[in-house]
Amino acid sequence: MSAVDVDTARQELARLATVDLNLLVSLQVLLAERSVTRAATRIGLTQSAMSHSLRRCRKLFNDELLTRVGPSLQLTPRGESLLGPLTELLTRVDQDILGNTRFNPQRAVRRFRVALASSTAVVLLPPLLRRLSAEAPGVTVHTLPLVESGTFRERPDVDLTLLPSNIASPLHRKRLFTDEFVVVSGRNGPTFDGGPTVSDLRRCPHVVCEVDGWTPPYLAMERQGLEWVVRGQVHDCLQLPMLLIRLNDCIAVVQKGLARQFADVGLIRTWPLPIEVPAWGVDMVWNPRGAHDPARAWFESRLVLAAAAEEDQPTGLLLA
Repeated sequence: MSAVDVDTARQELARLATVDLNLLVSLQVLLAERSVTRAATRIGLTQSAMSHSLRRCRKLFNDELLTRVGPSLQLTPRGESLLGPLTELLTRVDQDILGNTRFNPQRAVRRFRVALASSTAVVLLPPLLRRLSAEAPGVTVHTLPLVESGTFRERPDVDLTLLPSNIASPLHRKRLFTDEFVVVSGRNGPTFDGGPTVSDLRRCPHVVCEVDGWTPPYLAMERQGLEWVVRGQVHDCLQLPMLLIRLNDCIAVVQKGLARQFADVGLIRTWPLPIEVPAWGVDMVWNPRGAHDPARAWFESRLVLAAAAEEDQPTGLLLA
């Protein structure tokens, strides 16, 4: 190393020595939680101490980092750009330098940020949260709307996306569960002795949940040359039960797991789908920045167990 290089390295170390590196821990938690109160609770500081840390971080980076938008704090572009690298850096320090490679769920205080569709949340969250309550009382799940790009560019703070199999992603994905589709009607809606037929699919008006193009059953119907009548189209499958209750002549085609949740409380009736539709599933797509996080494998295993528990549940009011 030349004398110039040595002098440059010395200057960089001297500059780094003027920075309180503890601020980086506070900043990572502030950016992840987007709340001074939650961040303070998570690392055991008072709210005033965390507010003081935020002021120091703003001065250090010459940026607001978090700004108030209505009732909540939102990250500035600089804050967004820092969250991923800070998380990766602190994880590597904890594991590679301090040698902490184990995750203790009973003692951990951790929030997993998961982007998923509302239909997946209704099916998966109840068994998952029950399991976390028993095994890891300090671990919570924060759900966020699904971003259909299949990447984490829009939300770098998200740990995991549960992505429907019909949405592409350039990132590695792993199947969490597979589901099939069924026909549903309101509790006072159409009934089908022996199950609905293809003619019934043509005859009965449909309420369709579509976000970005047709779902697999409607694509299958289209390929088979079947025509159907759309009475209404919604962006959230959770709107379907109340619509079907009030639209007594309508039906819908939804995932069996989702239909079971509504059938179990008597809102709808479910029937076999009379056409063949390719299997539909939900895949786990992890944020690459957390590749070295020991908590990730543990959380993934809990997701798998929750999905298996849901699949083992009785079908409810499925009628044949």
